[in-house]
Amino acid sequence: MQIDHIFPESRGGPDLRDVNLVAACSACNDSKTGKRNQTPYEWFGADAQRWARFCKQVESLPLPLRKKEVLLSESAEFPDNPTSLAHVGARPRQFVVTLRKLFARYGVGEPTIFFKTGHPHVQRVEGGLTTRLRRSWLFKADGQTANFPAKNRTNLANHAQDASLLAACPPHTWRDHIFCYGAHRPSNHPDKKGGMVWVDGLALPELAPDWTAFEQNRQKPIVRVLGRERLSWKKSFAMETFWQDPNDLKAGKLKKHKQLTALTSDSAKAVINEQHQDRFLKLARELGLKNKQVATEEKLKAAFGGQRRVTVTSQPGGPVIQIKPKDGPLRKVWVQPGSEAVLIWQTAKGKMGLSVVLNPTITGFAKAKFSPSVPSGARTLGRWSRHQLVQLPASAEHPAGFYRVTKIQESQITLLHETSLPTEIADRIGLPKEERQSLEPRTLGKTELAKIFAQP
Repeated sequence: MQIDHIFPESRGGPDLRDVNLVAACSACNDSKTGKRNQTPYEWFGADAQRWARFCKQVESLPLPLRKKEVLLSESAEFPDNPTSLAHVGARPRQFVVTLRKLFARYGVGEPTIFFKTGHPHVQRVEGGLTTRLRRSWLFKADGQTANFPAKNRTNLANHAQDASLLAACPPHTWRDHIFCYGAHRPSNHPDKKGGMVWVDGLALPELAPDWTAFEQNRQKPIVRVLGRERLSWKKSFAMETFWQDPNDLKAGKLKKHKQLTALTSDSAKAVINEQHQDRFLKLARELGLKNKQVATEEKLKAAFGGQRRVTVTSQPGGPVIQIKPKDGPLRKVWVQPGSEAVLIWQTAKGKMGLSVVLNPTITGFAKAKFSPSVPSGARTLGRWSRHQLVQLPASAEHPAGFYRVTKIQESQITLLHETSLPTEIADRIGLPKEERQSLEPRTLGKTELAKIFAQP
């Protein structure tokens, strides 16, 4: 006899004995002539009579309802909705199975749901428990020194705080016994907001981790940047023009055409032809257009006739380079900010400077790897990559800590505190603006960088 997965393991079927594992003879479990990489229904469901007999037999067996559901499923996907008797779904239980394999690989005893001193322990934790522990351990045992802050969705350290709270939480078999403490805590009532009230049922303060001491003494960041993406040809990294002299790399600004339907009051200021600019701004005033609003095609046609576009200036920043495509003539390209890193250097006379490290995609065409070029004989003080976490001292507006490099320019570097939620993520999860409490970005110019790198 062999052990077989009802829903194939190769297709995501979990290793759960009471859900997806059954005993099978070697003939039925044969990879070539037996069930192979199929569900029971895919194996013989086309034979209506045989499938009916199978269903009747399964229903008559004393099996868990969840396993019967998997055995009788006619879907090509693993049934992910547990029955009313299965309080824990297949995916969390599969996670526990994977943990067991990891423990076995490293020679650690298999974790169980029963607590035993010195042995791994796996337990289910309700979502509201961390909120309860945060309120309990808002202050240290003296009742005055701050410890765990209230939950703040805009603070990326929330997950690390929750992990330390749960690590200090006792097993479920006697967990309720720790909530026997009373103390003053900030009121949650709207009429008493900001005031202190007596609260019973708090967790014992002696069990609390010292989060404040951890924050003050840690030497490594607690937030890790995932999904760093290099610049590639699949991304728009440059603005180009086909009709300007490709040999003139000293032009002050790049010229390009812009559709009238995309023109706004803000972008109209870059229109080169003064008559076209005045005509559009007059139309915008008549229509009451705001900064980012555009005019309708009907109104534009009445004001500009058959004209469909205007010439505007643009200067996105970055170096001007020449490229020679295989399918066309020499072109002049103005590279948008798409740098890999920034190099901080200092000359023998003490002059401080920043040079943007161009992406390898660009350096294949540019005459230099840095913008601006690093002076001959200059000493490199440091190199910061985009998204790198760096440790900075406190400033007048920002606390000491780890900061993430978010923007690189030739005159300055912009960083965001590691616990601050990026605006794009806050927008993606629909976080209301009044709940966003992230620290403001921190900008470091050459003077600030010189002080930082001058420190031992």
